[in-house]
Amino acid sequence: MVTILLIVLALTLLIMAYKFKRPSLGIAGSIAWLLFGLYSLTLSTVTWDIYYDLFVLGMGLFIMALIESMMLRPKTEEEAPEEDVWGKARSEYLERKQQQNERLQEFRVMMGRRRTDKQRERDDDFAETGRF
Repeated sequence: MVTILLIVLALTLLIMAYKFKRPSLGIAGSIAWLLFGLYSLTLSTVTWDIYYDLFVLGMGLFIMALIESMMLRPKTEEEAPEEDVWGKARSEYLERKQQQNERLQEFRVMMGRRRTDKQRERDDDFAETGRF
């Protein structure tokens, strides 16, 4: 009964830690895995019975939950929501795309003028030489 209670406690604390992004709940969940492992070790009668295996499992989960809870970044109120970040990046992208389109249009106009100037020069040459 105590074994099941410790498993449920550890899982509940870890799920709450990931949902609310609180490292303190993750550390409490890892301590619950530690208690589960140590309790399983006290129930072990021989070296490789089921309780000894549960002890090894509890220690592994304790280490992994502790590492993951340390890497879990707390959510602060100062952080902007993801939508605002993507909205800002999208507006910058659209602004740069608009500038690129404007520069491309200016380039096309400039090249068009150059072509017409060359055509005029060729037309003048045609009047004199009769060749294009």
